[in-house]
Amino acid sequence: MTLALTYALLQVLDVPTGEPLRLTSPERLTMSRESGAGLSQPARLILRSDGSGYLLDVRDAAVYRVMRGTRIVGRVGRVGAGPGEFERPGAIGVLGDTLWVADFRLQRFTRFDADGKTVGTQQVLLPPLPRPYVSAMPWALLRDGQAIGPASVAGPTESPTAPDPILVRFRVGTSQLDSSIRLSARNSSRTQQSGSAGARITQPLSDDPIWVASGDGASFVVVKRQVARSSERDTVRVDWYDAMGRRLKGYRIVYRPTRTPSGMRDRLQLTVPSSLPVKVDPASWYVPDYLPPVTSVVLASDGDLWLRREEEGRTLVAWVRLRLSVGELQRIELPKTSSVLESRGSFVWISELDEEEPVVTRYTIAQPQSQR
Repeated sequence: MTLALTYALLQVLDVPTGEPLRLTSPERLTMSRESGAGLSQPARLILRSDGSGYLLDVRDAAVYRVMRGTRIVGRVGRVGAGPGEFERPGAIGVLGDTLWVADFRLQRFTRFDADGKTVGTQQVLLPPLPRPYVSAMPWALLRDGQAIGPASVAGPTESPTAPDPILVRFRVGTSQLDSSIRLSARNSSRTQQSGSAGARITQPLSDDPIWVASGDGASFVVVKRQVARSSERDTVRVDWYDAMGRRLKGYRIVYRPTRTPSGMRDRLQLTVPSSLPVKVDPASWYVPDYLPPVTSVVLASDGDLWLRREEEGRTLVAWVRLRLSVGELQRIELPKTSSVLESRGSFVWISELDEEEPVVTRYTIAQPQSQR
């Protein structure tokens, strides 16, 4: 069964352009002695209403237990390939009292109970996919027990004839394909392939659709962020689905495009790792006339979607908060090196740098000074 995007009436919202919301009352997440020396790359934080939950650090391949939203009290699992271990944890979620960890390298899900004990491990048996798709990465577990992830194709993906990206839902532990969701028509950028060694570099200015699942597996969101073709006002499309792939709501967010700064191709070339076995051709970088309007997304535990906007040459970057259930937009501004990890009501958790060391800080979201 193929689930196509429906094009029913969409609610249209304008990106807030006034004074951003303030972040007040910072409180740093502290670590207990047994948790470790510090964080390296916090990537996902999932919290229940009482502040308990889990923090994923992708660089250290570590999952931490969090209490009261302010303290890291221990680790769950460890690095390895055995039971209760993972080599490359790329996503986490909570189904009831059970934590799941998706291991992108070992292609499996490992589950832990509330005490951190291993419940079981399920190997992902990739389902047969329609040509030309060859594999699907299991990125999340949904509430109904299905896995969801993007399907990939063999060979280079920068060709104009490359197939549309799709998400697939499939049952973990079997090769049964439940459904697929076509994200959009072909966009301008994917990855580039360099030389006979086949090294792949992700395009930094990608405008392919982004998708993200909620931490409790109840829903997922698809964000279509094609670059604008002129300076006229354009839109970002947001579609919100339940776990079964049924569309709940749709939004079009109106924004003013930002022209790509001159010299961008040379700047991108400077970001190429020196360890690559082949040289990357500067001409192969995808550099549109206007910047992609959204660079990353976070679906928080309170049901709010956070969209990181493009960098406009300032020290701060705007994050737009879309309250999916009511269609309300808010805006905060963060340093380029900071990211939203989670939010619940008036609290937001930010990954940021303190003297070049990664930390996670909880802030209270407050009205702008002019509206107090």
